[in-house]
Amino acid sequence: MLKYMLAGNTIKAYLMFVGIIIAGIFAVRIFRFIIFRRIKKFSEKTDVKIDDYIVESFRRNIIPLMYVAVLYSASAFLEVSSRAGKWFVYIFLVTAAFLVTRFCISIVIYIVNRYWLVEKEGSGRSNISILINTVIKIIVWAVALLILLDNMGVRISGLVAGMGIGGVAIAFAAQSILRDIFNYFTIFFDRPFEIGDFLVIDKFAGVVEHIGIKTTRLRSLGGEELIFANTDLTGSRVRNYKTMQERRVVFAFGVTYKTPVRKLEMIPALIKQIIESIEGTRFDRAHFQKFGDSSLDFEVVYYVLSGEYNTYMDIQQDINLKIMEALKKLKVEFAYPTRTLFMEKGG
Repeated sequence: MLKYMLAGNTIKAYLMFVGIIIAGIFAVRIFRFIIFRRIKKFSEKTDVKIDDYIVESFRRNIIPLMYVAVLYSASAFLEVSSRAGKWFVYIFLVTAAFLVTRFCISIVIYIVNRYWLVEKEGSGRSNISILINTVIKIIVWAVALLILLDNMGVRISGLVAGMGIGGVAIAFAAQSILRDIFNYFTIFFDRPFEIGDFLVIDKFAGVVEHIGIKTTRLRSLGGEELIFANTDLTGSRVRNYKTMQERRVVFAFGVTYKTPVRKLEMIPALIKQIIESIEGTRFDRAHFQKFGDSSLDFEVVYYVLSGEYNTYMDIQQDINLKIMEALKKLKVEFAYPTRTLFMEKGG
């Protein structure tokens, strides 16, 4: 009875087919509910998170592949036509390639996002994460497709050559876009500025609102949006005032020529006293610098212990008012542009 033929196969072959499937499913379920659960519990006890993710990705991708492998192994006991057998092999290869590739992609993307981009936050991390994830998927799927086609008997040498020529053509056509994308990576990894920084680029100035894959957008002090290509930013001299820890300030003022020398000697010490009395400053120097065209000029240097522009202006305003008040008490006048004309009476 076991040798009875049915649709080209014996009853024994069908029984072996069913038996392998039942035994294989039983073996997979034992692995899943006994061995795999122990592995999962062990991974949950560790401090690192990557093993938890690998175990979960294994459950979603590799365990289903085990069931497919059981079905493929059982099919070896059945005699089918060469064409049907070939298609069955193709289906198994495609399914296996899909599940294994998805497993590899999930692990690589997790590692990149969890460990490589861990220091980046906000929209910058979101943008670079999307870009890197897309690149990883394209590369891995392309490699998996080529390997699959090679295992299916397709000659891929010509295909690879064609893809190389096509890639070069696309690169030439999109070189400006690609240049901006690569410069985005430069901005991301080098971090010359971030969201919220105040930048001055040539004659333009503004606060960074968005760092995109191709462009970076600033909001100017006037309210309009400034859009720069990433290539322009990486090739320019960018002044970042947000990272400023303190601000060096140099200013000058002049007094009249009729000011007595004794009072001129008192002014530097007076300026030092004024600046040191204001919180958030560090005095550097004050000197009678030069003889101007219509004034005796003093130069003052001090530091504002903050990078905020409004703080600097408040302090400078306070210093100016106190200097005016102090010189008024000292009865010293500020100089203003004057010109003395000497007229000689002829004989």
